Amino acid sequence: MPIIGPNGAGKTSFVHALTGSIPATSGAVLIAGEDVTRKSQAARVHKGLARTVQINRAHRADRGPARPLWA
Repeated sequence: MPIIGPNGAGKTSFVHALTGSIPATSGAVLIAGEDVTRKSQAARVHKGLARTVQINRAHRADRGPARPLWA
């Protein structure tokens, strides 16, 4: 699901609250109808909600194409 908006609109805060890295201050987070608002991040992952980060750099001149840290 894309989340768009201007700088300072709260996109990152929304994702943090949705994924449980910060507590939601109001409302509820539902996954398949189950309230996970007060559940841990791990519990949310087990329900299918996960977060990834964007890598802005696809190539490093000093090391060639970027690779995952575990590769």
